[in-house]
Amino acid sequence: MGFGAEMFGGMGGGRSRGPLRTPDLEYSVELTLDEFYTGKNIEFTLPKEKLCDTCHGSGAKDPKAVKTCKTCSGNGFRIVTHRMGPMIQQSQEVCRACNGQGKTIAPADRCATCNGNKVVKERKKFSLFVEPGRELNEHLVLHGEAHQAPGAVAGDVVVTLHQKPHSHIQRVGHDLIVEHKLPLPEALGGFQFNLPHLNKRVLNVSSNEKGNIVKPGDIKKIANEGMPIRQQPGKRGDMYIKFDVEFPEGQFLDKTKIQAVSEALGQQKAGEVKVETKPDEMSDVIPVTLLDVNPNTFKNKREQKQKKRSAQGDPVQCAQM
Repeated sequence: MGFGAEMFGGMGGGRSRGPLRTPDLEYSVELTLDEFYTGKNIEFTLPKEKLCDTCHGSGAKDPKAVKTCKTCSGNGFRIVTHRMGPMIQQSQEVCRACNGQGKTIAPADRCATCNGNKVVKERKKFSLFVEPGRELNEHLVLHGEAHQAPGAVAGDVVVTLHQKPHSHIQRVGHDLIVEHKLPLPEALGGFQFNLPHLNKRVLNVSSNEKGNIVKPGDIKKIANEGMPIRQQPGKRGDMYIKFDVEFPEGQFLDKTKIQAVSEALGQQKAGEVKVETKPDEMSDVIPVTLLDVNPNTFKNKREQKQKKRSAQGDPVQCAQM
């Protein structure tokens, strides 16, 4: 029994208020961010059912061999009466003789290609161009390309677009966000670097203003270098660069270099102590030494203390940093 017969059996034949429609077929495809930017032609194959070419969907060698079902008089369903004590109850059920189709075909008259099922199975190859700038999780519809069934409108093939993670570029709508690390000297004194774009172009990024220090977390914008905007030729979103600053590892600089950096930044002389207390409070000032702490060890220690308090019935407070 083919898909068409199953559908008609479940729908109840002549009771439909409008043309029957077969279910949609769904397909998901995962593209790279580069392919979303430049566009991509995708090809895929789906199993489906189509009307038999030999009998043109009649299911019989000769269309005249298709007869009206005598059991349901061509309605596809029949009324069944149930007696429950003094009460009589009627219900409607799908005709089993014709499986709800209202027509029957003698075994000898069935089409040899589809065996009377009216449809045959196939694997159809589809080709679809994903235009540049398509949205994530967007649905592309191939109308009328789903299963076929006699007397029914074919549903659609619905293709859903997903994106593979990118190594260093994030997409937010039409905009692109790039995280870039700057060495401390470049953050203080200017920078220039090459940034590979999604379509193989290379953007040469530089600080335009002298003395414009870049701080950790600063964000700069490159206009019109984001994702293409569909149906607006030449127009794109923007690209945002979020900067992180790399500080050098190891010991302090020597006093001469520290003095030079301090003077360049317009700060106090090297070695001067910045006092946050009043003069009359200086007698209570105690020198202390800072020790290195492993952040993971510190975090685990706090979590263990919170679990211990929770086990003892003490309310767990939010960590204040």
